[in-house]
Amino acid sequence: MRIGWLLGLLPGPALACGGLFCSTGPAAAPVDQNAERILFEMEADQICTTVQIRYVGSPEAFAWVVPVPEPPTVEDGDQATLDALAQAVALQWQMPAIDTQDCPQATGFGEEASCGGCASDDAGGGSAAAWPDGGVFPTVDGVQVFDRQQTDNYETATIGAENAAVLVDWLVLNQFNVSENMVPAMQPYADERQVFLAIKLRTDVRAAQIAPVRFCYRAAAPSIPLRLTAVAAQPQMAVQVFVAGYTLFAPMDAEHSPPDPDVIAFDGNLRTNYSAWVAREVAHNNGRFWSEEYADRTPLAGLPPWLTVWYSRMGPEQMDHDPTFVAAPDLPGAQGLVDLSGRAAVLSCNGPIAARQPSACAFVFCGVGATCVDFGNGQAGCDCPGDQVAVTVDNPDGTRNAVCAPAANPLGVTPEDGGDPCAFADCGQGECIARGGFATCRCAEGAAAVAAAPLVCTAYPAMALTFAEGASIEAGNDDDAPFDGPARARSVGFWAFLAVLGWGIGRRFTGPATRRRRR
Repeated sequence: MRIGWLLGLLPGPALACGGLFCSTGPAAAPVDQNAERILFEMEADQICTTVQIRYVGSPEAFAWVVPVPEPPTVEDGDQATLDALAQAVALQWQMPAIDTQDCPQATGFGEEASCGGCASDDAGGGSAAAWPDGGVFPTVDGVQVFDRQQTDNYETATIGAENAAVLVDWLVLNQFNVSENMVPAMQPYADERQVFLAIKLRTDVRAAQIAPVRFCYRAAAPSIPLRLTAVAAQPQMAVQVFVAGYTLFAPMDAEHSPPDPDVIAFDGNLRTNYSAWVAREVAHNNGRFWSEEYADRTPLAGLPPWLTVWYSRMGPEQMDHDPTFVAAPDLPGAQGLVDLSGRAAVLSCNGPIAARQPSACAFVFCGVGATCVDFGNGQAGCDCPGDQVAVTVDNPDGTRNAVCAPAANPLGVTPEDGGDPCAFADCGQGECIARGGFATCRCAEGAAAVAAAPLVCTAYPAMALTFAEGASIEAGNDDDAPFDGPARARSVGFWAFLAVLGWGIGRRFTGPATRRRRR
């Protein structure tokens, strides 16, 4: 795919957030990337990219490689700026008014409740880029070393070669924790004449967490190398993209829209299923869907004047392309407010209205072809197709749930000598399957996986409610349900209800919904 005539003048799309690797051998440490946040700053003649990665694994085992069109300058990123920007444009949810028909007298509870602090948390376009000019860089065993740099936290190297295998050999010799099965993931970028920025922690740095990194380069448009990210990506990995530039930007060749207030599900705790809804839309659009969270003036000083924020959740099987973001001056503006006030009330003066509460399955997207099981106690489980396994994933609000995923990530790194992750795992009514160095579960017939501590397969209850995939219309709010109808989901207590109202509610959102409003 092409971006237009600019590609003839500049290097190809700038690729941010590349592949995480894990070490091999006796100290093998599996890596599972579960979120990344990316800030692209579009400047006059270059793009500066700040990347924040969240992953499961030891910081000391961290090694990260990203393809870039030319050797970049590298520095430590500013965590405070990323946090302030995320907070400033966080999604806010305007909830329906309280239904007061069971109130003994006027209470002042009839005003709309809002979730003012909700925010997504977390993190194949273009023709080939030109090989950097100069010819003065040293070449060792077929690897061209363009640059070596140090920041307060990191050691970096920018290297290039026609053969990805020799790149991996060079990285291993220079003590970057990479694995040979990375070669198939890196080779397409080598074929496109990209160079690779390799990053590892400095040997004298003991990091409790991975700090952001910032690098600048010339490119026609910002892009994310998902084909390489797939190596260590967790199912439904959260990706949040901020593009600050001279105009608004939108993903090319992908479906996109703001959160749909007619289909988002929410409950008496005033949580929403936004992130699960996004995962469902991504899956049903073959990995090509982005939710527009913000499109307006940049709220922070020091950044380019316009800001667009996009959010997606996808697994490695959906990362067969590199999303590119292009100028979109006609993109409808969005200020990050999702107005649910026209939906039916879910709260009354006596607490949640039971019949209007969504199923627990509204907050989980198990996956295409899977079945979501409502256990009736506020828990949802996933019954996976026979060729898939259940995996625990993290949600933006810090909760966890089970989802279904292919039994193996074809590009995933499996430790060669890291031990058996199933040695101490107990899947209950199911079988433990090792996947990329982590324990997953394949449940027996009549059982579904629940993200307890740890993941476990549990038999269906006698009167279980089941929903295709979850996070769907069928599992969401019943806006037309009578005030005193039967309960379908767990409710919260009256005192919790009063506390929610008194605090004005500032909870982080959970997951997506796909519930259409009944007329």
